[in-house]
Amino acid sequence: MSQSTFFIIVFLLLGGLYFYVESQSVDFSKNVGSNPGDENAQVIIGEDGNEGETDFVPSENSSVGEIFIDASAQRAGKNITISQVNLAEPGYVVVYENVDDNATTMLGSSVWLPAGGSSNVSVPLSRATLVGEQVWAFLFRESNDDGSFNEASDAKATDAMGESVSSLIEISN
Repeated sequence: MSQSTFFIIVFLLLGGLYFYVESQSVDFSKNVGSNPGDENAQVIIGEDGNEGETDFVPSENSSVGEIFIDASAQRAGKNITISQVNLAEPGYVVVYENVDDNATTMLGSSVWLPAGGSSNVSVPLSRATLVGEQVWAFLFRESNDDGSFNEASDAKATDAMGESVSSLIEISN
């Protein structure tokens, strides 16, 4: 085989590979955060108006992916505000006491949240939190379609790895 024939074959192979890869591209502006074909899909639009982009960057406390929770330090009181939540299906934010890095007694739950993104989610608590305390915020999914949180029947929301999605929240001044 001559050198020119070799280069022609390599050129054709690389060209074919290029066109194959290009034909496999994905349009990320469709069905963002949902299953393909989902009529209720929400397209995320960033502040600059471009579909499929968002200016929100989850904090280190977040689970990145289809579902996440982002909560910053909170002031002591009878309410927790979660800055950003994204749910794959309707659900709730539920806050628990933290004892030895374990979620123990439930302190409160949010109202029913729709699938998709929600911001500034308020969770009223059964007691006031204290400065220096930490509490857990977990995402739950609505399991029985009754529209109110029920710890016995509603299940914890899990990420792609099957892990519960939560955030440990520091209570400060």
